[in-house]
Amino acid sequence: MKSLPFDIRHPLVCLIALIAGVMIGFCHVLPAEAAEVPTPSLMQRLRVPEPSDEWRIDAFIRGYPVKLSLPRESARIGSFPPRIQRLIRKRMEFRQRNIEVLRSVVQMLEAKIAEHGRPVRHPAHSGRLERVVISIPPIGRSGSYGSALELHKPVLAALPDHTEVDFFLPEDAVPLAAHLMKEIEMEDRVKLHGVKVHEFAEDGIRLRYHTTRWTRDIFWPVTDRTGRTQLLLPLAFYQINDLSRPDNDYIERLDDDDLDIVRVPLFFKGGNLFIGEIGGRRILFIGQDELELNRDFYYNAFFYHPPQEEVLGLFKLLSGADEVRVLPNSKHLFHLDMAMSFVKPGTAALLDPVDGELLDKEDQHVIRTIHQALSEYGFRIVKVPTLADWVVTYKSPVNVIPFTNRGSNRLTAIIPQWEDRKLSDGIKPDSINQRIRQAYEHAGIKQIFAVGHFHHLNGNFHCAVLPVK
Repeated sequence: MKSLPFDIRHPLVCLIALIAGVMIGFCHVLPAEAAEVPTPSLMQRLRVPEPSDEWRIDAFIRGYPVKLSLPRESARIGSFPPRIQRLIRKRMEFRQRNIEVLRSVVQMLEAKIAEHGRPVRHPAHSGRLERVVISIPPIGRSGSYGSALELHKPVLAALPDHTEVDFFLPEDAVPLAAHLMKEIEMEDRVKLHGVKVHEFAEDGIRLRYHTTRWTRDIFWPVTDRTGRTQLLLPLAFYQINDLSRPDNDYIERLDDDDLDIVRVPLFFKGGNLFIGEIGGRRILFIGQDELELNRDFYYNAFFYHPPQEEVLGLFKLLSGADEVRVLPNSKHLFHLDMAMSFVKPGTAALLDPVDGELLDKEDQHVIRTIHQALSEYGFRIVKVPTLADWVVTYKSPVNVIPFTNRGSNRLTAIIPQWEDRKLSDGIKPDSINQRIRQAYEHAGIKQIFAVGHFHHLNGNFHCAVLPVK
């Protein structure tokens, strides 16, 4: 046996060997231990509290400043005026119930994703308008259901002959709607859902449980890995005081063999969410107001703010997107669908005011920023002409319903149209509607124009008609 150049019995040699052995063992153990670190749950990522966790009120309640750390400072509640005491305790009650709802929704969503996989949101232009949802809200004393129903007549007539319609409306409007459907010969394709209207005040807070005319904002359709449509339902549409009584639960009537209702721990308006596809990548565009909406609504309902990056991450997960891009909103372009639309793969329509210098700075900034973002990704941009006074009166020629014609397989869009306006560039006189038609023609989009009236209520066709199949 060959002799070693040192004595293995020497204390220093033994110590070195011991350290080396520990290090070798550590190197072998570390990867295994690292692999066993569990992935944070959605509950952990959103930092959802327990109902009993410490929380803080720092707000004006009916104009009265309230700063409390609860439950630690519960004894201090008695120092406030009796009316404020009642409201503080009501908020405590709401918060406890709301957090229980939130925790339940998060758990059910995680179970749904584990069972059905990550959902996917397809661009609107890939749909065939097999089934859509429309709705009208209750009216005030000065209005009439007749005028509310008239808003939908042009767009209903523009739908393909095969489109089935789920129409939500207050119970007392059903007879009049049934008569209208016969008048336009759509009674066989329209299912009327009469909804009971609940409106009352709770501690001076008006709570509303009923339908809205903007079905685009009620829920968001995605597809699971089996091809079944899931309707992602936000925690609330209107009120957020007591989430145990959701204001959008009438949508449960759509839960059938073709559709699955999935409530998600987010607040959102679908008109401010867009999926665009290009080069095999899927980008989810989100209006900045959706982040503010979640921040504000989360605080009002749960008295905490979830991490913004986790809110964006959940939007990304639920859309099946590869990337999320946040874009600005403005007063008149308050949702992205008022400024842009994806009308075919790799192609987006974008407002192009012929008198853009007359727009306010925020509206100009929104259009310019969207154009820059779309250009960065390589989207072809179809500039759809509009007028500055159309923008401020919510007449948006890109707030369209894009779809793929089931018979011809041709990309098509139902486009709102308004009274024409003559234009002249100093060489050849034409009109705004003529330029809009030319823009869509050059993009290869078949156009179906219909008279738009929804702008009187600050929206258009895309806002009011939501395809689910």
